[in-house]
Amino acid sequence: MKKEENYALLVAFIVALMIFAGSSISFPSLEGVQGLNFKSMAYHFSIFFFFAAFLLVSLAPKGNLSNVIFVIIFSFLYAISDEIHQVFVPGRAFSYGDIFVDLCGILLVSILYAIFRWGQKQKA
Repeated sequence: MKKEENYALLVAFIVALMIFAGSSISFPSLEGVQGLNFKSMAYHFSIFFFFAAFLLVSLAPKGNLSNVIFVIIFSFLYAISDEIHQVFVPGRAFSYGDIFVDLCGILLVSILYAIFRWGQKQKA
């Protein structure tokens, strides 16, 4: 593994720790709050976008479809485990909506990465 891939893997690990730490924080009850919380959606989308992005970069030399699929599955399972973890935190709850937004971030970066890698192969 090159130095850049090692750094990318380290950053992915740090992002994973940030996700875990963030989901450990209790919030006051949100009863009566209506509609979508766009700050929460933006957080979920972006944090899992970057988590998956750094995992993809850490696997860059291999850059094949199986690595992209691995990152999608691994990141998705981490998103599910994050929501399960929140069940045990006072003031937090499991949310399918959060998992969906997480998955959107994961899929977008994976598609962009696959297009980028395909473009690189076409130039070679």
